[in-house]
Formats: sequence, C-alpha cells, structure tokens
Amino acid sequence: MTDRYALRFASGGREGETVPLAEPRTTVGRRPGNTLLVDDSSVSGQHAEFVIEGQSVTLRDLGSTNGTRVGGQKITLRQLASGDEIAFGKVEAIFFEAGLEAPVTPDEGALEISAEVLARSGERSKAGLLVGLALLAGVGGAAAFFFLGGSAGIGRRVTAPPKVAGNLIAGGDFEGDQLSSNWTIVALGGADFAQSGNARFTGRDGLRSSLEPGERARLESDSVTVTPGRILQLAASLRVQDGGAGRVGVEFLPIASNSEEQPGGLMAWSETVTLASGHRPVELEAPVPPGVRSARVVVEGAASATEGGTVDVDDLSLVAQRAGATPTAKVGEFTLWLMGQPASTATLFKISKPLFIGLHGVAEDPAHPAGLSQSSESGGLALNFSGATGGLSLRICPEALRQGLASLGVGGLVDHALQFERQSATSLILARGKDLCALHFSAPVEISGRPEGQGVRVEIRGAAATRVLLQLDFNANRAEAGNLAHSARKAEKDGRLGDCLAAWERLLLEQPFDVQLMAEAREVRGRLVQTGLAELATVAEAFERAKFFRLLDLFRQCRDQAGAVAQRYAGSEVEAQADALSAEVEAALQGLESDLDRDEVARLQSILTVLEATESAHLAGEVRAYLNTEFGVGN
Repeated sequence: MTDRYALRFASGGREGETVPLAEPRTTVGRRPGNTLLVDDSSVSGQHAEFVIEGQSVTLRDLGSTNGTRVGGQKITLRQLASGDEIAFGKVEAIFFEAGLEAPVTPDEGALEISAEVLARSGERSKAGLLVGLALLAGVGGAAAFFFLGGSAGIGRRVTAPPKVAGNLIAGGDFEGDQLSSNWTIVALGGADFAQSGNARFTGRDGLRSSLEPGERARLESDSVTVTPGRILQLAASLRVQDGGAGRVGVEFLPIASNSEEQPGGLMAWSETVTLASGHRPVELEAPVPPGVRSARVVVEGAASATEGGTVDVDDLSLVAQRAGATPTAKVGEFTLWLMGQPASTATLFKISKPLFIGLHGVAEDPAHPAGLSQSSESGGLALNFSGATGGLSLRICPEALRQGLASLGVGGLVDHALQFERQSATSLILARGKDLCALHFSAPVEISGRPEGQGVRVEIRGAAATRVLLQLDFNANRAEAGNLAHSARKAEKDGRLGDCLAAWERLLLEQPFDVQLMAEAREVRGRLVQTGLAELATVAEAFERAKFFRLLDLFRQCRDQAGAVAQRYAGSEVEAQADALSAEVEAALQGLESDLDRDEVARLQSILTVLEATESAHLAGEVRAYLNTEFGVGN
C-alpha cells in the first residue's frame, strides 16, 4: 500500500474492506458523488470528510443527521491518530497509518503485538524486548492484558475478559458467537444490539446499540435456575454517549399455582447510566423473592425524543450469593418486595403466591426513570412514585384474577373482566376472597386493563397516580360492614324498608370487601326494590281506571296509597318513584275537581236564574249564599 493513510470498515456493507485515503480531501456519504460511498440508512447523503494537511489528518462532520463519532465521542472536528475508532451513524471503521499494520483478527486467546509497538521497542534494548516477549509468551492467553488487532483497534491495550467464579450467565463477555447462542434480541422497533470492537471494555468485542431519537433496544439472556431466598449479584460495564441511556437488570419469572412459568415483569433494575466518557462499572443486588425458580439478565438502551445516542455493554456476570433475601415490608402473610437499586418496582406476594408484580412509575424520559419509596400506613403500606409522569403500570397475576378484579369510584363498585376501562376510579380491588388487597388513590384516576399472558396488564393515569395506599388489613372494614348488615336486617324486620335499603347501599358503596355480605346486600336490595315497584304498578293501574271513569274517591285512594309506599321506602329509589306517582295523581285529582266545580257552578247558577224569575226570594238567597261559600262566586 503506497498511500500513507487508510480506513478499514468494521461493520456495515463494507465490513472488512480497507480503503486508502489518497486525496487531500475525501468525502464520506450515502449519495453518489462522494469520494467514499457508504450505502447505509444511518449515513447522511454527505456525512463527513477527511482533510489531509502535511502530517495531520482531520475528520469533520458535515452536519449529518446521526452524527460522527471518534472513540465513542460525538465530534464536529477532530484531528485523528492512528488506531482511532470512527462511527459514521451506525457504520464503524478504524483509521490507521499505512506504515503500521492494518487491523487483523487474532485467534481466540492469542497474544499479539502490532508493528507500531515493535517499532517503538527499538527505543529500548533488544535484550529487554526479548525478555518482555518471553514473559508474555509464557503466560499466553492467561495474561493480565494483551494487544489485539481486528475491530478492537491497533496496538491498543486490552484486558482479558474476567473469569467470574460461579457466573450463571453464558456469553456475558460477548466474544465470538456468544451473542447468537446465548442471548435474544427483543424487537422493540428501530434498534438492536450488535457486537462491536468499539464497544468492548475487555477482550475483542462488546455490544453496541446505536439509537435514533426515541428508539429503544432490549437484549435478554437465556433463563437460568435460581433459588428463592438467595441474593443475586449482577455486574456489567456500560458506556453511554450523547442522548442515550442504558441499564441492566434481572427479570424474575414467577410460578403460578399450576407450576407454569409466567411472563416476566418482576424486574430489578440497576441505576440508569447516561452520558459517560468511558465504560462505567454497574452493580446490582437482586433478592430472589418467593414463588420464583428462574431468572434472566436484561439489557436496555434508549434514546431521548430529541437526540440519538449509543449504549455499549460488556463483561456481564450474574452470581448467586448468600442466602438471606428478605422482603421490604411484611403485613400479616403479605410481603412487599421493592426491586432495583435504586428501587423502581413493587411486587406483592401472599406467602409464595404473587398477586401483582412490577408495579412501577412510567417515566417519559428514559434517562430519568421513576423512583419508588414506601412507608407504613394504618392497615397497609404507602407507595410513593417520583417522576412518574406517564402514570403507573402493573400486572395482576392469575391467583388474584381468579378471586375477582373490581374498581371503586363514582357510581360504586364495578366488577371487571380481563379487558376494561373505567374513568373516575378511586380504588382498584384485587383477589376479592381470602387474599383481598386494594390500591387506593387520593383522587379519581383512569384505569384500564388488557390481557397479558395469564394475567392482566393494568395502566393507571391521572394526577393522583403518583401515590398508592396499598391496603392489606380489612378487619375494620369487615366490622363496619357487619354493623351495616345488622342494621339493615333489623330495619327490614321493623318495616322500615327505606332504612334497610339505605344501610345495604352504604355497605355496597363504602365497604365492598366482604363477598358474602355484598351478595346478601344485592339480593335484599333487588328483592325489596322489586316489591316496592310492584306495589306502585298496582297503584298506577287503579289510577288509570280513576281517570277513565272520573272517580274522585278512587283518585284520592291512589294518592294515599302512593304516599304510603313512599313513606315505607323513604330514602330509596322506590320513594322517588312513589313521590312522582303521587304528584301525578294529585294533579289529575285537582283537574277533575276543577272541572266538576265548574259544572256545579253552572248548574246552580241556572237554578238561581229560575228562582229569581219566579220571585222565590228566600230560595234564591240560599242558593246565592251556597255559591259564594263553596265556590267563591259572588252576586
């Protein structure tokens, strides 16, 4: 190669190709007309240019959409050195001087040294160099560090991937074909993770996700067997650039009562790493909760809505450490587990049965996930979510669904199927049997649910969806419900049907937690209301006869009967309908009486006219007085 400088592509359609930089100015872009054509959707039409001036080479970004990076750092203008790692969008390459060896990929565990290092060794004695090489050759692949070519760079010092005793995760160093054989890329749309020498912390390769604005990427390991009560130690190395954000976590897979493994959602997340100049060690302790027998490691990368970025990960390990995992809080047989460091999700168990898992705040900015804290409250626990700008999300487990799912709010209690929506709810009630629990909100919220595996994914939206009172003790509620039921039964026995209905209504609206009393309340209310409405129907039929035959006495009977029903059912919906019927009868009665009065006045006035014509003064005076007294008709 006669040209002094060259570029070797490490990814993309030209991967493995070495291109000389022969001109003083070399443009790079996707459109024809560029000196160096790179046909990749992440590369702009005219993306960047190399400028050679004397002994220096400068790389300039030409306003590209996805940016130009050198050594993982986004640049506008940068003077290059041999071995610099460059990324045009998602396409990676290595810049080097032709006088040095071009990158080559060494065999696994081989110890290599570049021509540049050999040349520089001339500054030292040949004997010293030979001794050094002999020592390195003696330790071979187990050396504490070695020099690699290939996509990892030229003459760069690279630490051997660590060997972690008891590591449960295969392929966490992402060397060779480990990615395809031990990991699954979850399609979230638009981005994924790929092996890259530029992403490594040790060894030859790490993983990199190059993200456009708003994109997310997720990677999951194969599941491994874990033991409840143990503490898992997760370790990784993360590097994040520009608008990216990255985190690692452990996803536990709960077991239902039928011994089937349920979908994930019980997550313990590490801290979220944002812009960092280099790889950053990340560690997480995750206690294994009850009812769990397997887990997997999850890697997530995300970019902000306005700026893309990269997330690099390497050297993942998961080790089962000591026993002694304990819940965050315990109320009776219920245990609450807050997972993550810092805590971000909550999961509730009754002994070893999961009732809901993964209750977390939804954050709109991936760089600032919602936080979670808890405190004790009378009858349960308070959960406070900071930064939950997008509301709350959780999954209701099959064990809870089998005992019933309902919400309480304006209009009372509503039972729900697997898919539902409800506005203005103040409580979500789960497992309405022996495992009863409830989530209360300080103000009305919008709750929706949809099937997810054998459970239901519930989303909660509204200004009050930042604090949850988790009620787990219902002794006081059951006592109050018992008192209301006693009052209702006595009122029915005494014939105070309105008081009876009111007591049952209070139980349904205020204490809807005892399934048997709820059933009794609904049965009695339905029966009494039906009886009252049937009585009113009989009165209504008599009213129709009274109107047809213009029977004053029947009108009055109907009015009195409707009033009696209203009195017995005072305070209920039956009273309201009885009052309406009574008012209708009274209006018709008054109309009939008015009609009859007019007819009577006309008749008496005709008699008065005759008496006056026959000069029957005494009789005429009596008729005249009667008209005046009874009907207010003067002379």
